[in-house]
Amino acid sequence: MPENFFVKSIRLGEQEVSETGIDLTQGVPAQELTIVVNLNAGVIEGSAKNADDEPATGARVTLIPDIGHRSLTVSTDTDQNGHFILKGVAPGDYKIYAWEDIEDGAEQDPDFMKPHESEGKTVSIKERSHETVQLKAIPAPEKTAQ
Repeated sequence: MPENFFVKSIRLGEQEVSETGIDLTQGVPAQELTIVVNLNAGVIEGSAKNADDEPATGARVTLIPDIGHRSLTVSTDTDQNGHFILKGVAPGDYKIYAWEDIEDGAEQDPDFMKPHESEGKTVSIKERSHETVQLKAIPAPEKTAQ
């Protein structure tokens, strides 16, 4: 698949199912499934620095849609220079975060994310846009001795 595409819509018959999904527990629906892709996705790139203002090597960068579409959350890791690139981003408003260390899937948990809301940067993507952001990595939580 080309890296500059995004899924614009998914319809089962006449019903949009991008957010609700399709229930296949009762068998395959007899309606036509239509997936529309758009080849004008956006790109977000940038870098992340740690608390010492050094490149945040291997930090997890997470892009989360503003409007509850958690299924559209995407992540990547920074390289040895703290640089990252996210391609194939659908148009919309997002918050982007860099984490020194985060458990897989934690960004999907609203309770985990609530105290970090202000640490993300807001970014808006339009078709074919290329946005650049500089992030401060959120420090890993301190481990408590047992």
